[in-house]
Amino acid sequence: MIQFVKNLDNQASCKTFVEILCQKSYLQPEDSAFTFLADGETATATLTYQELNRYSKAIATQL
Repeated sequence: MIQFVKNLDNQASCKTFVEILCQKSYLQPEDSAFTFLADGETATATLTYQELNRYSKAIATQL
């Protein structure tokens, strides 16, 4: 529970989604950010915060 409260405090200092994503990628890189559900129930793939951050930066450089 203490870790959860600390995470909320850290996120409160972030002003954008990008800042939150970067922070989560640094502090909790292996935690699951997204779980894809093929039929709405069965998990078929997951993305960690580190993967999501890496993919979003790759997309951003192409824009």
